Amino acid sequence: KPEYGNEFDVNVAPHDLNPNSVTVNENTDTSGGLVVATLLTSDVDPGDSATYSVVGGADAGVFSISGDQLVLTDGVLDHETQSSYTVRIRTTDGGGMFREEDVVISVNDLNEAPIITGPASATVGESQSITFDAVGSGLIDTYDDDGDGLSITVTASDASITLAQTAGLTIVDGDGSDGTLSFSGSQADIDTALDGLVYQSDSGFNGVATLTIDASDGSLSDQHIVSITVNPGQTVFVWDGGGSSNDWTDADNWNHDRVPEADDVVVFNATSSKDSTLDAAFAGSISEIQVNAGYTGTLTFATGLTNTGDFIIADGTVDTNGQA
Repeated sequence: KPEYGNEFDVNVAPHDLNPNSVTVNENTDTSGGLVVATLLTSDVDPGDSATYSVVGGADAGVFSISGDQLVLTDGVLDHETQSSYTVRIRTTDGGGMFREEDVVISVNDLNEAPIITGPASATVGESQSITFDAVGSGLIDTYDDDGDGLSITVTASDASITLAQTAGLTIVDGDGSDGTLSFSGSQADIDTALDGLVYQSDSGFNGVATLTIDASDGSLSDQHIVSITVNPGQTVFVWDGGGSSNDWTDADNWNHDRVPEADDVVVFNATSSKDSTLDAAFAGSISEIQVNAGYTGTLTFATGLTNTGDFIIADGTVDTNGQA
């Protein structure tokens, strides 16, 4: 005697439906309909057919049947939004007998990359500062769908940077005077630290700079770059004589380790008595020259200079060398 049925020629209902559980990775896009299972019916009646239909379950509305295939249509799957789906399937044989079973589709939780958001660009004046927050140059924010703690590196070109606060953070490099900060912590503590980040443009620099934020959860990472336009302004350059030559175009001779430009004031004082040469490679324009008390060197003009402001000589020697 068969286990399902008897010795008479009587149609017997299907006795099993598979599969009952399926796993699908999150971030899978089901918008066009995703086949999550091929259904299989067990029936003791030889050669009996099987027809499938969705008859219930908490998530019946996002499932459909195509032949013997179970199809899920619910956009991009997200474990944190919905970790599983349940649908009740009926299998009906050729004689109208049926069986119903639940099928559970589990959404596999994957590690997802952190996300950094922030402004694409910002503007600051030469030697000035800006603050990255909701009312300033824009808020910089981090997000990790898995809630992981993050490691952050902030790198600024031609600037120093300062966090709004460091509570709760593990500091790896907290001296932003060189344009680099590195730290780790929870998303909440990181976002509080970045809300009010100060970008202080280096004295004497103008042009295009960048602020780069890198975030890592230990496996995956993200990067956001803010392009910063630094508008020209007036900076006072003091001759400190630190260069290997006497030339104005030797940036190491100036306190900002840059070469003065048209809007800038150049000052010679007791900081250094090293002789100074306005060399032919210099751009040829300055806002003001001050040769102050205490400078005992010689300032030599080897090329012409346009000085749009005052030329103050209180000490030292100035050799115009026949230049206007």
